[in-house]
Amino acid sequence: LLVGNKIRDEEDESLILSASGELGIQLLGTVPFDPKVVEAERMGKSVFNAFPECEAVRAIGEIADRLISMT
Repeated sequence: LLVGNKIRDEEDESLILSASGELGIQLLGTVPFDPKVVEAERMGKSVFNAFPECEAVRAIGEIADRLISMT
């Protein structure tokens, strides 16, 4: 399984989709680049605690749900 991280735009997402197809690896999902992750790191906190509603945390939650549903 493949997870794309720090995806900035459609070009990044397209590259990940292409790579997963070429390698025959299922793309589980992508996590967008989110400045809130950087901000949480600078604060010395987990992004899950500092910004639980940010885009990256939502995307990670969706990926986790997909992974759980596969088991």
